Amino acid sequence: MVAGNELVITKSFSFSVEKMSETNYSKLILNRVEIVEDLLVEDVLNFLRSTYVFDSEDAELIKSEKTSKRQAEKLLDLLSTKSNAAFYHFRTSLGEGYPHLVELLDEEVAAPRKVSTADNIQERGLLGFCHTIITQYSCRRGTNK
Repeated sequence: MVAGNELVITKSFSFSVEKMSETNYSKLILNRVEIVEDLLVEDVLNFLRSTYVFDSEDAELIKSEKTSKRQAEKLLDLLSTKSNAAFYHFRTSLGEGYPHLVELLDEEVAAPRKVSTADNIQERGLLGFCHTIITQYSCRRGTNK
């Protein structure tokens, strides 16, 4: 399209960016500790780049982390912002090297964990505080019970 002396090129793209389902997001959260403990990011990153889950900027963010655990955490953080397709590509990337992680991701998500209420947290905090005070007092008096 020409407007005055300027050439304006327009393209319209029609695509939908779906958000990751709650189920898949929950699987990443519930299995985060195991994934972070076991995963070496270098084993999956090239595959995830080749399937367009991550671009070069994402890959640099992941690789810039100092430790392998931090890299795995960053990968999961970024992955959780992507689509269901990204989740399945990640699962596929685990392939032969991490069959135990694939099994974890394939499990049905259990009922949501019980969420602590403010009252429960406050009670536990108060009880913990009281226990600490009593313990310190007992130790000072030589009556360590």
